[in-house]
Amino acid sequence: MLHSHCSRRVCCTSISPSFSSGWWATGLLTSATPARFRHGSTGGAASRFPSCSPAARWEPCCFRFSPRPSSLTWGGAPLTSSSACSLSTELGEPVARALKTRAFWIIAATVCLYAISVNGAIAHLSALLTDRGVSAAGAAYSVAVIGATSLVGRLLTGIFLDRFFGPRVSQIMLLMTVLGIVLLSVANSLTAGLISAGFIGFSMGSEGDITPYLLGRYFGLKRFSTLYALTWTTYAIGGAAGPVLVGRVFDTMGSYRPITIQLLALPALIPCLLMFALPRYKIQSGTGQTIVIVPEPKPVEIA
Repeated sequence: MLHSHCSRRVCCTSISPSFSSGWWATGLLTSATPARFRHGSTGGAASRFPSCSPAARWEPCCFRFSPRPSSLTWGGAPLTSSSACSLSTELGEPVARALKTRAFWIIAATVCLYAISVNGAIAHLSALLTDRGVSAAGAAYSVAVIGATSLVGRLLTGIFLDRFFGPRVSQIMLLMTVLGIVLLSVANSLTAGLISAGFIGFSMGSEGDITPYLLGRYFGLKRFSTLYALTWTTYAIGGAAGPVLVGRVFDTMGSYRPITIQLLALPALIPCLLMFALPRYKIQSGTGQTIVIVPEPKPVEIA
């Protein structure tokens, strides 16, 4: 029998399935290497590299360290060392309590209103550009730009969220949506269409990162899945309403008039103001940084 223990100095930053061909295992990518393994009678390569064994079963451990654990707080209240060890998955707001908070409804309203603007613009992007004289190929290029810039938006947004207050990052991305839609409303050339599509695509990728990040920071992970599902239900509502509203306006007026497309930017502008009402995060260290600690796993018996 092989027993393994994770040292408190081990930091596992990524956990992903890493084997196929009938092997069931979990790969551990560690950013800190000091680890202790107690080897049983099996010894050999299997004990030195237990994660490569077909029968290996590992519980993940993930730590972000604070030099002063006593400075951890949740909602302003100090946490003891024992309570700090359950921050990640055990500590968080119940759904009923989260639904009574201002922060949740601001996030949900932001997702819904943003979806109205961005989905309404994307659904009619090709038709709008061809209506303005842009070729069908040029309109297709603009749609492709949205996909490419959304990838860049996701990457850069993650970097920004690690360094800046989340609601401020969200405000910048929402303003990029507004700018993109305003440019689209007056786009009469392929170049203008590509630029506006780039702004819209960049913000579209970023918002998918910001929403779960804010939910985790404000409400913890205990009921994260339920809260995440509720917010993205509002996204579905807004995403369905936006294209229908723009299509209705087009059928009424017979064309994509600039003023009607500019009004489509208004739902994305409103959340920029709402974000100022969001409070500071609940899980903070004495230095103002958010600390998330997952409890050290118990020894796992490996057959």
